[in-house]
Amino acid sequence: ANEFALAWETVTNDREDFVTEAILEMQRELASVGRETQVQVGLEDFVGAFKTLAPDEDQRWLMWVLVWDPGEARWMAGEMLTMPFGALGGVLAWWRIATALRTILRRVFELVLFCYVDDTHLIEPSESAAAAKQLYREVVQMLGWELDQKKSIPMGCDVISLGCRLRISPDGVTWSLDEDKREEWLRLVDDCLKAGALSASQASKMSGKFSFGAQR
Repeated sequence: ANEFALAWETVTNDREDFVTEAILEMQRELASVGRETQVQVGLEDFVGAFKTLAPDEDQRWLMWVLVWDPGEARWMAGEMLTMPFGALGGVLAWWRIATALRTILRRVFELVLFCYVDDTHLIEPSESAAAAKQLYREVVQMLGWELDQKKSIPMGCDVISLGCRLRISPDGVTWSLDEDKREEWLRLVDDCLKAGALSASQASKMSGKFSFGAQR
């Protein structure tokens, strides 16, 4: 299907530097009016994301897939009713949705929100942080989407964000690789060195992980 896709838009994500600058700006504004309060950040993750979006009617012919059924030893054909994760159109469609949600929450409800694909950062002074988080969840639900309760990270000054540890202090903001992830990656490298071999699948996964870490 991607061979037939024509993209004329540029997808952008709110990276860590966007979040960092917003936190620092909020700290400066609070200090300028004499408010001695901490800035907090909370994270949410959408359930399904791409799977909540249906294709256009004139593109449904591209949504047919073949799946091998090992029990029956034959191919099965079926139509996907929502955007598959690997489809270029799915990426663009979700980006439009995330941008719309972010715009609504910023302009109508004055929430400082950032989106990284289907992960969101909400930034708020500590005294109103809990209320802002609840408002955010209620608005998203009203608009028809669902947030993952299991992946929800409460408002705080020390949180795990996008595989990193984000710490907010009066002196600024720091990002560091999460300790659990660091140990996991070290074990992965050690296993490969001990085996003396690296499959194409393992190499691809490691490349993705280390590229992700290098950007941070």
